[in-house]
Amino acid sequence: MLSPTLISEEEGIKKPSPEIWRRALDRANLSASEVLHVGDDIEADYRGAREAGLRALLLQRPEETEQAQEVEQDSIISSLTEIPARIL
Repeated sequence: MLSPTLISEEEGIKKPSPEIWRRALDRANLSASEVLHVGDDIEADYRGAREAGLRALLLQRPEETEQAQEVEQDSIISSLTEIPARIL
């Protein structure tokens, strides 16, 4: 199954606007509860996705300590290899 690709510039919507996620959900024919968004920007990725009702993980590399202080510790990963264990 191919996933739709949305480019915010082409859509005329930028993250963290919840509308970008709503459009992605509509095109994929999924509900927010079926999606996990992973990103490395606390505002655009983590908060934006959560405001749209999606589960979200913040990718924080070990050298990046400042931004994760505002995020629940169980929502932070330090490597993409941690994603499969978070998909339930």
